[in-house]
Amino acid sequence: ILKDFVNDLSFSAKDRILILFEAQSTECGNMPLRLLIYLAKSLIDYIGENRYNLFREAPIKLPKLELYVLYTCEVEKRFAEISFAETYYNGENCPVDLMVNALYGDEKRSIIQEYVTFCKVLKEQVQLYGANEKAVTETIAICKDKGVLEEFLCKMEQEVARVVVDLFNEEYFLRDLKIDAKEEGKDEFKILLKMIRRGDTDEMLLKAGYAQEEIDKARRFYEELIA
Repeated sequence: ILKDFVNDLSFSAKDRILILFEAQSTECGNMPLRLLIYLAKSLIDYIGENRYNLFREAPIKLPKLELYVLYTCEVEKRFAEISFAETYYNGENCPVDLMVNALYGDEKRSIIQEYVTFCKVLKEQVQLYGANEKAVTETIAICKDKGVLEEFLCKMEQEVARVVVDLFNEEYFLRDLKIDAKEEGKDEFKILLKMIRRGDTDEMLLKAGYAQEEIDKARRFYEELIA
């Protein structure tokens, strides 16, 4: 169940700090648990890389830990920190606890605020053009024009475009649909979603033989998927 749990970004500076960073485009009430799982896996890797013996008498040296979640969406209730114990045990005594620092991209002209803006622009372009290269190139052009991540995008435009387009590839998209292709009718629904993803209009889909009710249902599903 946990083998595919991978956080968005983690890094360390020698043995001083280990940061786990998770970016969220939708609200998620289980961020403390997810980051606990990411942290445990990262510490296992850290112990293995440093060849520490956990059965020795003296405690091993662990890095300073920092946990962050960055919300790129609107969040109804905001907290500077999110507690594992508070989330799952209403603040009662809990043998395990961790604190997650929550960021919302509100800082004016900060790099985090610019990244959040980039994500919002990308979401808008995906809704207009589908999850494809056109949406990515439009996003980069709009952000450069607005001075959002301008220096970075000017230097790394091709790399950014490639990475984002890779996220839109067929395997990634279909994996996130969480649809069992063996169920009756699911293959046809996947095909319809793929056509919506590439930017086909309702008129084109109607001509392809889909009913308006089917199209509307698929569009609602797709909008929830990319929200």
